[in-house]
Amino acid sequence: MSRMGSLVVVSLLVLGGCSVPSLEDLEAERGVRIKVDYSPGFTKGCIVMQTQDEANAMLFAEESISGQQLVGMTPPLEWRVLRREGWGTKVRVIITAREQSCEGHVVAQERLSVDLSGEGRKPERTVQLATPDGDNDGFVANGSGGTDCDDSDSMKNPSQPEICDDKDNNCVGGADEGLTRIAMFRDADDDGVGGEAIQHCVPTSGVWGYATTGGDCRDHDPAVTPGKAELCDSADNNCDGNADEAFPTKNTSCTLSGVSCAGTWVCNSGQSDVECNARPPRLFYPDRDHDGDGDQNATVDEVCANETPQQGHVENLHTDCDDADPGAKLGLTEVCDAIDNNCSNGVSDEPLSCGGTLRDVVSYHLTSESQDWRTVAVGQGGYPVWV
Repeated sequence: MSRMGSLVVVSLLVLGGCSVPSLEDLEAERGVRIKVDYSPGFTKGCIVMQTQDEANAMLFAEESISGQQLVGMTPPLEWRVLRREGWGTKVRVIITAREQSCEGHVVAQERLSVDLSGEGRKPERTVQLATPDGDNDGFVANGSGGTDCDDSDSMKNPSQPEICDDKDNNCVGGADEGLTRIAMFRDADDDGVGGEAIQHCVPTSGVWGYATTGGDCRDHDPAVTPGKAELCDSADNNCDGNADEAFPTKNTSCTLSGVSCAGTWVCNSGQSDVECNARPPRLFYPDRDHDGDGDQNATVDEVCANETPQQGHVENLHTDCDDADPGAKLGLTEVCDAIDNNCSNGVSDEPLSCGGTLRDVVSYHLTSESQDWRTVAVGQGGYPVWV
């Protein structure tokens, strides 16, 4: 058997600018260059190239790159298989990637048959090895042939000891296997007091979610814990079975000076006390002509919270100078009709020219205060009058 003697495998050297044939040029005439591509994060393992004489498997040689050699390299690797005296012209090349060391777990392997017969430069060969190591811990993801059960967490791989952190640190047997379990409480809100009673190992530093004390009546809310000060927030902050017991007047009736409407004692914005929520009433005015504008001379209807205004009333619009006529309210355009359409202090038809003088009509038949006359027409001389 010959090892590293019968077949020489050398790393590719790039030389240029020489007029005399280089060693690489000479070797290229009697060898085959092999490019080995691998995942860029694979920097803590080992890549091995083994060559065998196909006619005599006892003749073989190996070369490997590992450790710090890989750290400083960028894929692909380039190797060359050369012809050697005493060997046949056909050799078998096995490229293997291993975790951690050159004796570690095999994560990827490719085999080539290389023909070294004949003269002249041989075509290069390419090998692709899948060796992902996302957390750079020297272990390849188990979905890619490795033994790393979580390639995003460097604290989870076969070289790690199992600790109490809810992780499968050693990638064997699940999370926290083999560790002593004691009575504890699940502390979901991390307030130091747990709710659900469980059996669990004693967590390591930096691991939260568990407590040795129980009694938390609301374990998803850190503002609710036994011993907490009671706030005015409708929650049982101290887990004594009552909410807001420190504020006995809450939800009872109250009044404020100068405010006609009553209110209720409610929690203040700081949740430290109660305050009276009484507010001034809303003001509504009659709207008999249904034009959306209330009567400016009518009595206001004060409406408190939770009360319903009288039917036919509108809120805060009380500028209607004639609430019996929808043709008169603030904002309307003035027209020739002897009516103060825009409610401009009793002035009608300004600044229009209506082609004559409107006269007051005196008639016992038109004096009823319960009527609102909309249209008056007169003859050429002012009479007769039609209503």
